[in-house]
Amino acid sequence: MFAHLLPPSLFRALAAGCLAVAGAPGRCADPVPPPAKPVALSDVALARDALLALDADPVLKNVNLIVSVVDRGAVIGGPVTSAEIKKRAEAVVRAVPGIASVKNACFVDADADPLMRAAAARLKNPPAADPVPALPLVAPPGA
Repeated sequence: MFAHLLPPSLFRALAAGCLAVAGAPGRCADPVPPPAKPVALSDVALARDALLALDADPVLKNVNLIVSVVDRGAVIGGPVTSAEIKKRAEAVVRAVPGIASVKNACFVDADADPLMRAAAARLKNPPAADPVPALPLVAPPGA
């Protein structure tokens, strides 16, 4: 079956070793024993399930959060608007079956800098432009 992948000499050596291990010609022992315990969900599947649970929550569906899972331990991160939403995100991920632990790395996004708020307000509502710009110490025509 794998003769096209292996050189013939290596294929013959593997076949001879298989026959020697099995003890009977034409029969080869399975080199991989069956798993002793049920296979757990992979970390990728757990992370996907956690993100689906966050998207299913009506309060958290519009919050931009990321979830990473390693060895069944989840880490949540991203900006949130309040400490209550941070706690709610942790509770939702903790309720996902298969998640063993949760570390919450979310941060409460502070208000914008006052100067940034003033600049944003000015850009939204620019002041009315004068038809003739005033220059210091220069009288406009007709005045």
